Amino acid sequence: MKTHKLSVGYITVIVLIVLHLLPVWGFKYFPTQDGASHIYNSYVVKEYHNHENYRLREVYELNATIFPNWTSHALLVVLLYVFPPLVCEKIVLTLCIGLLPLSLLYFLNRVEKKNIVFGLLGFIFAYNYLLHMGFYNFVLSMSLYFFTMGYWWRVKDKLRLTNIIVIYVLSLVTYLTHYHSYAVLIMSLTFFPLFLSAYDVLHRVWSHKETSQPRMHRLKVSIGMHKSTLTFIGSLIPAYFILFSYYFYLSNNHGGNSNHKGFEWLNDYFFGMKSLVSFRDDHVLIGRVLLLFFAIAIVLTITNRIWQCYKFHKSEAWKETGERLWTRTVSQMDGFLIMSVIITVMFFIAPWSGYSGGWINDRFHLYIFLILIPFFAVNLHRHINAAAGVIIIALSLWHLGYNVHTYTLLNRDIANAISLEGMDEKDTILTSEPGEWGGFSDSLGFEPKYVEPFGHLECLLAVHKGIAYLDNYEANTDHFPLRYKEAYKEKEHLADFAIIWRTEYGDVGGL
Repeated sequence: MKTHKLSVGYITVIVLIVLHLLPVWGFKYFPTQDGASHIYNSYVVKEYHNHENYRLREVYELNATIFPNWTSHALLVVLLYVFPPLVCEKIVLTLCIGLLPLSLLYFLNRVEKKNIVFGLLGFIFAYNYLLHMGFYNFVLSMSLYFFTMGYWWRVKDKLRLTNIIVIYVLSLVTYLTHYHSYAVLIMSLTFFPLFLSAYDVLHRVWSHKETSQPRMHRLKVSIGMHKSTLTFIGSLIPAYFILFSYYFYLSNNHGGNSNHKGFEWLNDYFFGMKSLVSFRDDHVLIGRVLLLFFAIAIVLTITNRIWQCYKFHKSEAWKETGERLWTRTVSQMDGFLIMSVIITVMFFIAPWSGYSGGWINDRFHLYIFLILIPFFAVNLHRHINAAAGVIIIALSLWHLGYNVHTYTLLNRDIANAISLEGMDEKDTILTSEPGEWGGFSDSLGFEPKYVEPFGHLECLLAVHKGIAYLDNYEANTDHFPLRYKEAYKEKEHLADFAIIWRTEYGDVGGL
């Protein structure tokens, strides 16, 4: 029977992965705002030293520094040696979408197996707003966070040097993928060891009847047993150095013009689950149903905790063992509730931008709910777990269905937009007007609300023949592999060709 249940779980996960990857491979174009730009810049990095591509070297210089935004570009550069550009992007998207539920399932399997059904929430959160923005590095870093935390939880009671090395490797890969997830990871790797050690010390000192040994002696023994925790925290000093070094760099170079969203915006974003909403507000209803689902799970968890305490107190077993009631009231899993509250506070007080990358609140919002999951204890009855799984699968398919409908319509517009023929000139410099056009969608019948799927489509036209594109937003930043050379920072008049988009939506008189 156990084997049967396990096989059903595996089959369910495999089927859901296949269904959620079908839109990636079933449509020619996966609509994102920045995805095309990432493909183009990876192409430029790959072709930069080819002696024929002199215009690329004329316009760009490589930003070959170790910054936390490299992973997806490095993957794309490697893949471009083997596959066409759009296929390379689909492989990266497959990793972004497929790894999040798998990492969440691995994490829950290590932390709290009873909650593994909640790992299916990864399928809903995989199709998030930041994925459609084209923030591939951040989405990949979320999976790295949960893989790392799952691994730490597995080895935390028997930490050896090899375990610490593995944790460091995973942490550094997370850093090179995205700074925000790295910050949350280091914060978690600090908080949870301290929380669990404090919980264990209090449990040993206060939970049982007095013994012949003084309480202070028992306290010293308990603290002595947790030297490994203190050693691990000490081993994180280089990780803290990396964390704060980059933070101070961001503060000095990007923190001067921070942009804080108002409470009304933050409140609407939080309760509208806007981190799952990309092109249209239909997804808000799904998000609110999901939020209600989380609220019910919290109520059931508290109810379950109260019921367990009541049964323990009524049984009077505590009189024989001396166990205190608080040991049944407080759980190790409460650490995840505390961490979720901390990140919620950060969501409300952090600036939206002003640091490299921006969209800070949006990133925290995703972590609030995923980190909370181990706290849940809804196993009042086996049918409740089954019902939770059915609800999660239904919500994920509902969410996916809306996205598939949107992709179908947007693919028509994208295919039409880049049907331009005539870019046959090699080694040219290209510009466009407007440079980042949001644009009305003819097929949708409205302008996509939060993500601009037409914003960087010119990049798909420039991914060949050594074309240097002058409206490449990544080259104006310091956290991507390319930068403009000084002569091309004021650039439009230096172009050989210009693409004019939908002139009724933009003033092109300056041309």
